[in-house]
Amino acid sequence: YEAFEEALGELRAEDWLTFRAKTYRFEDLLKEWEEKMGAELDADGIVPAFLAKRFAEWREVAPLFKFVRGEGFLPEHWNELFRFLDIEKGMTSDKLTFGHILDKAANITKNESDLKGLHGRAQGEVQIRDALQELRTWSMEQCFTLVTPSDGSGNAPRVMLISEWKDVMTQVSDHQALLTSLKDSTYFPRFADE
Repeated sequence: YEAFEEALGELRAEDWLTFRAKTYRFEDLLKEWEEKMGAELDADGIVPAFLAKRFAEWREVAPLFKFVRGEGFLPEHWNELFRFLDIEKGMTSDKLTFGHILDKAANITKNESDLKGLHGRAQGEVQIRDALQELRTWSMEQCFTLVTPSDGSGNAPRVMLISEWKDVMTQVSDHQALLTSLKDSTYFPRFADE
């Protein structure tokens, strides 16, 4: 039991932002120790019963870690995650460890649907933010090649023409389609002013 706690302690101490991509290590540890202990987990006794219960709870919560990974989360998403998991106030994503997450396994299971919603919303908002940034960048960097039209009379016209206008119109069309698809997103209202 002490050897298991030592191995688990090493994982618990890892910061969550690094460990979140390696949650398979936790699942591997569970599998390894379930195999090592084998029949002992079914034996009578306080320690085997305790471990069997913990292993079952952790096997149930392990697939849900993907919803608390926090990829693409802004501080507001982290705060909402901490509220769902009932993590103490003042916690930040850079101080969070795998141990903090594992200690809240029951809350993860209990709030599964809320966590899925938060995860989906954060991912949707990331896509919208990235698309809007792409549009901003295009609008700032786009340069038009202008040409002076000639009417043959030698008079200088007051209007310049955009050469390569077909390419520009194609890009504008693509960006309009992107904006239309963004407006259809359930997460768009937060970005409507942009």
